[in-house]
Amino acid sequence: MSTATQPGDRAATTDPAPTSPCEQVRIELPWGSLAALAHRVDGGQKVLCLHGWMDNAASFLPLATQWCTTDAPDLVALDNAGHGQSDHRPLASRYYFADYLFDIDAALDALGWESCVIVGHSMGAALGAAMAAAAPERVEKLVMLDGLGLVTEAPGKAAERLRNAMRATRKNREHRRRFQHIEDAAAIRQVNMPMSDGAAMQLADRALERTDNGWRWRTDPRAMWPSPMFMTEPQSDAILAAIECPVLAVYTPVMESWLGADRVAARMAQVRHLESRRLDGGHHVHMDDPEPVTNAIRAFLGKET
Repeated sequence: MSTATQPGDRAATTDPAPTSPCEQVRIELPWGSLAALAHRVDGGQKVLCLHGWMDNAASFLPLATQWCTTDAPDLVALDNAGHGQSDHRPLASRYYFADYLFDIDAALDALGWESCVIVGHSMGAALGAAMAAAAPERVEKLVMLDGLGLVTEAPGKAAERLRNAMRATRKNREHRRRFQHIEDAAAIRQVNMPMSDGAAMQLADRALERTDNGWRWRTDPRAMWPSPMFMTEPQSDAILAAIECPVLAVYTPVMESWLGADRVAARMAQVRHLESRRLDGGHHVHMDDPEPVTNAIRAFLGKET
C-alpha cells in the first residue's frame, strides 16, 4: 500500500518547486519501500512516471506542475530503488535492469492499479518498453521521453562485460565526496549531462542527504555497478515489436546523436502503434521546457485507442 508522508526528510532546506501539486508518498514492497511524488486523484487517469539513470522522481516535477494544475491525472512518479528517497536494496541484491521491472510490477499491485499509462524518461523509457512487452495487460499507453528501446551491445562484448561487472562488485564503492552547498552538487550533475540550473537543483535536492561535514549523495553506490549483460539490437527490436499498446516517442537531437538516425528509424519501425514528436532541446527537455512535452502527452492520451 502507499502512504503519504511530509516532505520534512528532504535534503534541501527550501522547496525546489513551491507550486508543485505533488506530495510525497511511500509504496511498500516485500523487500522495502519506494518513495514517490504523487498527485492522487480518485477516478483520474492512472499514470506511472519512471525516471532516467541516476535521476529521481523530481525529474517529473516540472511536467507535473504543467499537467496536474489544469488536468486531473492520478499521477505517481517513482524513485527507483536506491535513488532519491527510496530504500536501498538489501546487501545481497543488485540493481540490474530487470530488477526494476519486478519493482514496477509490485508497485502497481501496492497501488491497487491493474493497469496504467507509463511515462518514462531515458532508462525509464526502456523500462516502460520492457514492461509493456512483458506485461501488456498492465500498460494502457506508453510515453517514451528521449529514450527508444533498450541499451544494446554487440554480442562479441559479452565476456568483457561480464568481467567488468565481476570486478566492480568486488570494490566497496561509496560516495566519498562531500559538498558544502547543494548548488555545488547540482553543478556536478550538469558536467556530463547538460541541463538547466533549475533542473539540476531539483534532482540534486531530492538525491542529497546532510552529513556532519556537508552534503552527500544518498543514491546507493551499488546502483552504479555496470550491468553483467546487455541485450543485442535484435533483442531490443523484438521487445519493441511486442508492444501492443499505443506509444508516443518524444525525442531530441541528443537521442539522435546517441543512437544515430538510422537506428532511430529502425527502432521506430518496430513499434506497431507509434506517434513521434521531435523537440529541440537537451536530454532533460521535459524538465527544461515542459510545456511542449506536456502538450504532446495530453494530446496523445486524449485520443481514443
